[in-house]
Amino acid sequence: MTNHPIVFQSAAVANTLIAGVPCAVRAILVASRAGIIDLDQEVLLLVKGKWRDFERVHRDLERITPEAQMKWASVDSGTVDPAVRAIDGLECLRDPENVIPRNLAEFLLDDHFQDSVSASQTLVQASRRTIANTGKTTDGIVSRYINRPISQLISFHLLRFPGVRPIHATIAAGLIGVVMALCLFLGGQVGLLWGAVLFQFASVIDGVDGEIARATFRSSKLGATLDTAGDAATNFAFIAGVSFNLWMSGNVAAGQAGFAGLALLIIGLTVLGFLSIREGGALSFDALKHDARRTASPVLVALSTITSRDVYALFLAALILVGWAAPAMIFFAMAVTIWFLVAATMLGRRFFWSK
Repeated sequence: MTNHPIVFQSAAVANTLIAGVPCAVRAILVASRAGIIDLDQEVLLLVKGKWRDFERVHRDLERITPEAQMKWASVDSGTVDPAVRAIDGLECLRDPENVIPRNLAEFLLDDHFQDSVSASQTLVQASRRTIANTGKTTDGIVSRYINRPISQLISFHLLRFPGVRPIHATIAAGLIGVVMALCLFLGGQVGLLWGAVLFQFASVIDGVDGEIARATFRSSKLGATLDTAGDAATNFAFIAGVSFNLWMSGNVAAGQAGFAGLALLIIGLTVLGFLSIREGGALSFDALKHDARRTASPVLVALSTITSRDVYALFLAALILVGWAAPAMIFFAMAVTIWFLVAATMLGRRFFWSK
């Protein structure tokens, strides 16, 4: 298979970021998946006019597909035969299944190819589609229908900037967690309300680093571990902060319930995290969620759903905002106790009773 050159109407289009990755790189990846080009063969990239700032395209393509061989040239340079058959880079993004090679001279005379408005719309739509595909199969119901649409909107705008990396979102979520903890531990009743709001906001921002990583092909074991550890720290700080706040305001029983539930949560998540690392993966607390889905038990699936972070973050935040902080901690302690017992039973079956 001999690759047809991929042509773009300008260097600006080829260099435009689509969800953090240059358009030219996205087009190559889409064309490769659609079977239009073979990355084992040389890929020629063409632009109308002079191609400036090609370094980022080259760097990102080399990072994502180091096996690809690539050349680039300017259509106006006279180095390319106008009769050569090429494919439209934007058409690869719009409709890769129906891309038809055409003579290069036809592209230069085609009004649609020269339409900058249409090109801009295609770039935006391709970026939105890419971001929309960054969700996870393990997303809970709150994350899927509330948190994810908001976090993906944030990711869409952040990825317009070339220097954005997943670690930036991870740090942002961590800083929100720090401010949340300060509000809860030092802010009294007002701090309790602000802490609840920030906890839910942190739950939303929690999705951004993973979305950026998946959209820009920067997912890594270290990044997933940092993300999970940061989530756990924020969760622990929230429960500890609410419990402390209630205790200091005179509601000792609710504070004690919160701390007791927190102790069980820490023990359970520590075991799950240790197991995920021992099995060679990144730090994760999703083992029980995966086990529940494999067993197809409605009870276990429901339990894994209501105990996922996105669900209880919104639920606890809502209870606190309507003035039910004390019942929230009592409910939390009861729910964690049930979760802990179920977790211990499932882990026992996995490692002892099944042998």
